[in-house]
Amino acid sequence: GSNGVIEITTRRGSRGKTRVSFGYRFSGSWQPEGMKMLDGDGYTMMLKEAYFNPGQNDVASGIVELSYMPTHTAYYANYNNNTDWIDEVTQFGQTHNYSVAVSGGGEKATFRISGNYDHEVGTIIKQSLDRFSTRLALDYYVSDRIKFSSDFGLTYTKNNKNYDDYLLDKAYQAMPNMAVYRQEYRETADGVGEYYNTGEYYIMPPAATAAGLVANNSGRSSYYLSDMVSNGNPVAIANQAWRKWSTYTITPQFSLEYKLLGKEDKETQLNYRGEVYMNAYTETRNSYYPSSLTSNTWDQGIDLTSNYEFKSLQFTTRHQLVFAPYFLNEDHSLQVLVRGELGTNTSSTQSLSSSGISGGITDPTVPGYLTASTTSTGKGHTLSGTGSIHYAFAQKYIIDFTLRADGSTKFGSGSKWGFFPGISGRWNISDEVFFQPLRKVISMLAFRPGWGITGNASFQEGLIYNNYSAIGQYNGVQAIAPSNLRLTEIQWEKTKSWNMGFNLNFFDDLIQFDLNIYNKNTTDLLMSGVRIPSSTGFSTLPWANVGSLENKGWELFVNTRPVFK
Repeated sequence: GSNGVIEITTRRGSRGKTRVSFGYRFSGSWQPEGMKMLDGDGYTMMLKEAYFNPGQNDVASGIVELSYMPTHTAYYANYNNNTDWIDEVTQFGQTHNYSVAVSGGGEKATFRISGNYDHEVGTIIKQSLDRFSTRLALDYYVSDRIKFSSDFGLTYTKNNKNYDDYLLDKAYQAMPNMAVYRQEYRETADGVGEYYNTGEYYIMPPAATAAGLVANNSGRSSYYLSDMVSNGNPVAIANQAWRKWSTYTITPQFSLEYKLLGKEDKETQLNYRGEVYMNAYTETRNSYYPSSLTSNTWDQGIDLTSNYEFKSLQFTTRHQLVFAPYFLNEDHSLQVLVRGELGTNTSSTQSLSSSGISGGITDPTVPGYLTASTTSTGKGHTLSGTGSIHYAFAQKYIIDFTLRADGSTKFGSGSKWGFFPGISGRWNISDEVFFQPLRKVISMLAFRPGWGITGNASFQEGLIYNNYSAIGQYNGVQAIAPSNLRLTEIQWEKTKSWNMGFNLNFFDDLIQFDLNIYNKNTTDLLMSGVRIPSSTGFSTLPWANVGSLENKGWELFVNTRPVFK
């Protein structure tokens, strides 16, 4: 149906002896060969030509990072290299997946316990992911009418990431004549002198101002290479700066099944199922960027730290009745479903960032110079009801009708509810008497028409309320002003669609054709970031209904299956 319900079920235990299974999987990955990059010598020559050609001005002769002047010992050994930055920041990625499961049960109860551990190392250095998940499924049969089920899932993820998502970009942009580790000059006993590797990452000094243009003994980088100063040392950034993300997800679930009437297929049945489901999610993000990676001064922001915390709890309860009467004439088949669902969700977020925490302390909660701080909370409710009728006669004529009603606190008064009907049918033409002479060739011919409406409310809660924020002072009194427009007129996005499907199979389903001709018309289309006249005091709306969209076409699927004799 166009507005049906998708249900996902987990593996469960079965009666019998206890069974234990174990699995392991390994996979590898690597970065594909990218652009062919210049080595350090070729890069230096290319830049000299780039600076000289436009005005025939030999300005590059004064750029000590390109001139390889032995007299400038602080620059010479650090800028006469052939560094392959791509090779320095990439590696062979590995993924290890471990799984174990124990299942079994007796006459009254069955169980299944599973655990999975994943360890992944990325193709960029200093990236890793560890994930542990476990699930417990218990079923207890009180009688042949009543069954209790319980599920408990836990997932923990720890993700070590680079400080930003563009480390490979930085490697492509970095100067290949620059050293990874700082080279320093020292006098030797014979008076010749030598350069040695200090083991510290090389960080370019601050760029010279426009007045200085080039670096010299002032200890600054060339003005012309200021973009390289901000690009940094990719290897140093990967090893000394970091982002650490961790998440916890807990999903307890409890359900009750009760056969109120008949218990067998040849009896009239009325089955009840009630379910309570929770999803508790916690996410923590910490990051650190030390002063050793930059030549910024204190007032420009050094030793940057940040902390982000997000918590949410979703609670859902659903109840359904399925009525299936038994007919003496087995050509008739009827099933009626009624389902109700109530959901609520709450969330809270807080974040802070600071700078100037010295001494190698990386904890963002340690007092420093607070650069930003935010907090927010969220809450929402949903309520839905679904009714469905399925009728079939002789398995040749089938019709389904569904009506779903959804209510959400995202919408303003008068728009909270959306109603979404759907109807579909199927005619198995190949089962008709007049078609029997063709069955040796055409094993299946069916016609499947359908029409329905679906809804969409994929935007955040709270848009129907005004938010206010501080806007300075007026006559010594703190002033506030609206920071958004109330969006109380947003409507459900609705998609009306019809479909005509055909199934055509040949030679006992050896060759199968599935043709669908469809038309979809979406009204009250939801779009984010809609531009509005600035005379309103705002330039954009976070969400708005902007019009309609039509999509029509056809699809043909062809499938064959092997025949074994």
